[in-house]
Amino acid sequence: MLYHLTKSIVRMGIRGFFNKIVILGKEHLEQPVPTIAIVNHPSALIDPLVVATATSRRLHFIAAAEYFGKGLQKKILSEEYNMVPVYRPHMYEGEEFSNDDMFVACFETLARNGCIVVFPEGNSVTEKHIRSLKTGVARIMYGFQKLHPDKKINILPIGLNYSDAHRFQSNVIMNIGQPQHIHMDVSKSEEPDQEEVLKATEKMYEMLKDEVIHHDKSELSELVGSVDKIWGIKIYNALKKGKEKALLAFRKEQKIVSKIENLEAAEIDQLRLKTDSFLQKLQKHRVKPQAFTETDNISFLWLVGMVLGLPVYLYGFLSNIIPYLVSRYLFKNKFLPKITDYGVKNGLTPAFVGTLAYSVGVVTYLIWYLILGLILSLTTLWWVGIVFYLTGYYAGIFSLKYAGKVLQFYRRYQLAFKIKKAKDLSHIKEEYKALISMLRDFAR
Repeated sequence: MLYHLTKSIVRMGIRGFFNKIVILGKEHLEQPVPTIAIVNHPSALIDPLVVATATSRRLHFIAAAEYFGKGLQKKILSEEYNMVPVYRPHMYEGEEFSNDDMFVACFETLARNGCIVVFPEGNSVTEKHIRSLKTGVARIMYGFQKLHPDKKINILPIGLNYSDAHRFQSNVIMNIGQPQHIHMDVSKSEEPDQEEVLKATEKMYEMLKDEVIHHDKSELSELVGSVDKIWGIKIYNALKKGKEKALLAFRKEQKIVSKIENLEAAEIDQLRLKTDSFLQKLQKHRVKPQAFTETDNISFLWLVGMVLGLPVYLYGFLSNIIPYLVSRYLFKNKFLPKITDYGVKNGLTPAFVGTLAYSVGVVTYLIWYLILGLILSLTTLWWVGIVFYLTGYYAGIFSLKYAGKVLQFYRRYQLAFKIKKAKDLSHIKEEYKALISMLRDFAR
């Protein structure tokens, strides 16, 4: 009960935090068979929340033992939220620990046709590629197949692709790939055979790469990030046209990045020069890349919709502006300074930025709605507070969408105005079209 209640609250928060969440291949996650979902891990606690709220299926998460605590906290996380603690060796140097209980819990869940969610990269780092995977999933598979040779496990790759992993109102494409059965020869020994484990882990690595934007050359990270900002405009346009268009644009970006990895050094320098020049001009004149997104055609029906939606927008804006400003202040001034560099033991690394922003927002909004709803019920008619509870938050989400449409037109006309004023922007649209044309050629 607690799992489903919390999940409902979390789902509301996730829908408000992100502008758009596109889930591709959801049917693969719903299959009632023994499943291990392997997921990339760019955004700390946000990642499991996005996965959990994408399905009606009850999921079981393997999570770092250091976050479980003891006593009641550990009991609630384990029994109510289906979390299984795993001890990570580098966090317990010089201490005795055992993961035997973790393996037993996983075997029992799989035997019941349950789904275990694992982040096999081991820790969360905000990067645009898959890091090397730990071998734990392969060891779970090996042990389970020894106990249940008649059962097959679905290995399900899930790629979480954020337009910005930590920014409010960014977008997410959640790619759920085709499930696969990875054969392991468990007849060699009672304990997991190292060769079999490494082969299975390498196979999972390749499966996961197919569901994200991935590159193997660290020296290209900055260039790939620039390309992502530019091609991301095409993906944003595709998101508005449906899942098939979004998937097509995403797959093209995968091809683009793959092509960039194989370019000659001179070609890479030329591409870097063009992308840097384009983005620097935008930054200099405070123009967002979103200014190049496609806007809705202004029609009579569109104008009628905007006029009719204005009262709902104002209601949502007035209902939510105070908790928004409070949570933004708390996040920037009280919580963001706590972020440490990667590698600090028990520290909140940059991968936790989105988690902190989301958590502060959810708690602030819950307190705001409880207090204001109670005040309205006590000072007016009792049902006014109930109506506020049921409508205020969703009106706020409507306000975000409404403001987004207005902002699209503002950015479009802002760009047109600045093109007339600034000489170095006079050909910016042509530069954008030339870059998109070049990237399209890469995707062929």
